[in-house]
Amino acid sequence: GASNPYSTWSSLGTVAAFPRLGCHAAGARVMIATVRTQGLQLWLTPTLQALGWKAGPTVAVSYTEPFDSWGEMSHLLPAEDWGSAQQLPGSVEYFCGAMPDDPPDAARSDTGFPRRMAERVKQNARKWLSENIAPLWPQAAQPGSAGLNFDLLVAGFDAQYWRANIDPSERYVLSVPGSMKYRLATDASGFDNLFLAGDWIVTRVNSGAFEAAVEAGCRCSNAMCGVPEKVFGLHGY
Repeated sequence: GASNPYSTWSSLGTVAAFPRLGCHAAGARVMIATVRTQGLQLWLTPTLQALGWKAGPTVAVSYTEPFDSWGEMSHLLPAEDWGSAQQLPGSVEYFCGAMPDDPPDAARSDTGFPRRMAERVKQNARKWLSENIAPLWPQAAQPGSAGLNFDLLVAGFDAQYWRANIDPSERYVLSVPGSMKYRLATDASGFDNLFLAGDWIVTRVNSGAFEAAVEAGCRCSNAMCGVPEKVFGLHGY
């Protein structure tokens, strides 16, 4: 087929990675704040209800830092292939939260930096799980403790998943006071046929969120080819 004459730029981190492209968007890169994040995924043998949570599947925020956001994701279990594993999960739970910029980013030549940051998240996760589970899942806590009974984890703690989101394109975009005016519209890259997408550009939401990313994608597509015709926040719609 014909080559695509358009390009899309979907990450604020790209500004730092490609300085020649970033000249026009320097204000956005400097004034739109971002933060590292850390994530934790747990596969547990009990079901959510058996863990002691009685309110059903949920997405929750504002719990205890550093893993203060929780997504109950057990609906994904049928899509996972556990083969002939002796232990099968009854639930899968995702947690995430902000991660301090300490230590600062290492030089690109320091190839061990991502591994060290991942190890830090693992340590954070073990400590957090050892202190904060009883209010969420009372039946998953050790007797007389607020900490998780680690025996409930499928294949043990070391078999779970954790991640340090430290690369420029992985950082979470914040909505700090005074930063909205620096967000760029999808067609404001300053380059012909280069359009912007992602939750860091101008949307009705203007925050780091799934909803903002979807709307930004729709705005970008509309600017490139007119589809979808109607986008919330555009053309009086």
